[in-house]
Amino acid sequence: MENNIIEVSNVTKVLGGHAVLSDINFQVPKGLVFGILGPNGSGKTTLLRILLGLITPDTGEVKVLGQNPVSMTREDKNGIGFVLEDHGVNERLTAYQNIDFFAQVYGLAKEKRRARILEMLDKVDLSAYIKKPVGTFSKGMKQRLSLARALIHEPRILFLDEPTSNLDPEGTVYIRNLILKLSSEEGITIYINSHDLDEVERICTRIVIMKHGNIMLQGAMADLLRPNNQTTLEVKLEESEAFPKLVNLLNTLSFVTHFKIEKGAAFIELIDDSSRLTLFNTLAQNSIPIKEITQIKNSLEDLYISIVKEEEHHEVQ
Repeated sequence: MENNIIEVSNVTKVLGGHAVLSDINFQVPKGLVFGILGPNGSGKTTLLRILLGLITPDTGEVKVLGQNPVSMTREDKNGIGFVLEDHGVNERLTAYQNIDFFAQVYGLAKEKRRARILEMLDKVDLSAYIKKPVGTFSKGMKQRLSLARALIHEPRILFLDEPTSNLDPEGTVYIRNLILKLSSEEGITIYINSHDLDEVERICTRIVIMKHGNIMLQGAMADLLRPNNQTTLEVKLEESEAFPKLVNLLNTLSFVTHFKIEKGAAFIELIDDSSRLTLFNTLAQNSIPIKEITQIKNSLEDLYISIVKEEEHHEVQ
């Protein structure tokens, strides 16, 4: 489809007589932050290598920017940027020299390179370290430099392998905010391989969870984290004496599928998302003294663990 930056159709890959990927199917729409999750050995790295055109699938088809990544011309590949987990920076060179080397590889004209390099170093807050050897940098600074280098040729899609691995909290927050900015303000599609469930939950719009070369679950983050695919609200009241009135009202509402009063709050399950506004209006019309309303969702960690453990249970059976 025209709006999909990545299309993976029926992809299978066998290595050493073992099916590393089995009938993989998904799409990544333009401008999204997309996450691939899975334990070691799930096939994430093999899939990334296929998407970068480093290896070919045994069966199925892959398209990145509408083309087979293996047969892309050098010009076509300029639409792709990537940062692997080990950074790949040359620690003997300065920050400027590291980016300049890649700018030349991507064919940027000499008159354009300097301005673009300075722009990228400023984007990742490394302008003050332009002449410093990269060997003196912290892990977070090296990761920021790697991102600047990957963006030097203005790619349309950026592949990131464990972008916050081994970073301190400050570095993690910085990378998180930069990824979100690249997606929302510059329209770059971001593809992330990661074990960091908390960060994926914070930044990814869509995810795929893999295990043993199979896709176990995929979809929009907001939909997947809704418990039982329902909308559940936690309602706290200004006055505890109003709970009986709230209970009587909820018993009359056809769009409320279930509710319970627990720990000083009402937990209300609605038939669908569109019923939220109707509930808010109904509570206001009946003078229910609302203090706070929060939508309840699962955490990605809960979802991930439940899928992995369920699969392990089936394997034991």
